[in-house]
Amino acid sequence: MVYRFYSDNLRGDYSVSKNTEDINEVLQLAKGLPSNMMSFMLLVDEDAKLGDSEFNWHHLASSFSVSDGNKAKQHFVGQVEDYIKTGLKVCVICGKQIKGYGNNPEPVKNHGQCCDTCNLEVVIPARLKQIREAR
Repeated sequence: MVYRFYSDNLRGDYSVSKNTEDINEVLQLAKGLPSNMMSFMLLVDEDAKLGDSEFNWHHLASSFSVSDGNKAKQHFVGQVEDYIKTGLKVCVICGKQIKGYGNNPEPVKNHGQCCDTCNLEVVIPARLKQIREAR
């Protein structure tokens, strides 16, 4: 699993970007950033390893403020801490939190898990379409 962390000050003159396999490294990096950082984002590729040439990123956490970087940072850090505590699973189709066990997302995606909504609205119709086209 690889995490991609990105933060910037919205003026375009200072940003931080980091790929890591350690979610705690992201947390410490975010906590140590100055208060002028206004935008925070964390993406994840659950099947990747550092050094891979291609990634299939999915949104995990983000926070943004045009006036209060400390508030944006606190919100982002809270999201990451919740993820660490609960081991949240993320849908590989919509990027939202999976509640329950998750579902096989094939044939839409060939890795990870998808949420119940995407299973019903995206995956099952795609499977039915494959069956119809195979006839």
